[in-house]
Amino acid sequence: FGLADPNAVMIPPAIAGALQRNKTFAKGWATLTPGAQRAFVHRVSSAKTAPTEQRRLGEVIEMVLTGVKPGAPSKA
Repeated sequence: FGLADPNAVMIPPAIAGALQRNKTFAKGWATLTPGAQRAFVHRVSSAKTAPTEQRRLGEVIEMVLTGVKPGAPSKA
């Protein structure tokens, strides 16, 4: 078993749209490792409702813009 491209990350529409609209987010996203990108993708795409997906997308954008890595302890 092997992946054709282990660095490939499937970007869901919610994140793809945000990357197109927000150039600062796109630059930050490009600096993430494939593993970090996959963790953020999972965080957004595992939402069961659209409002939750949008809330999580906002959280992911904020985390990327402030340099917080996935799995980092929250400040709450």
